[in-house]
Amino acid sequence: MGRYKFDNIFTVNLPLGIIIPKFTVVINNTKFNQGVAINKNTSFGGLDLFNYIGRDVVGNWDPATKELTITGFN
Repeated sequence: MGRYKFDNIFTVNLPLGIIIPKFTVVINNTKFNQGVAINKNTSFGGLDLFNYIGRDVVGNWDPATKELTITGFN
């Protein structure tokens, strides 16, 4: 389990209201591939990423699949 900076994982475009993963991330069993835009107010498992901008991300990195499974935020 590791701790990562939000900006190292996602590109945030506030004027467009989107967050874009820089690599594949898995959140609440939902996979978001690199470059796929996540719109503001999109909730998956009750989680809206816009509420966590600037916070640390806690997760497990799988080097074989190059995916980060996010388990929480600090």
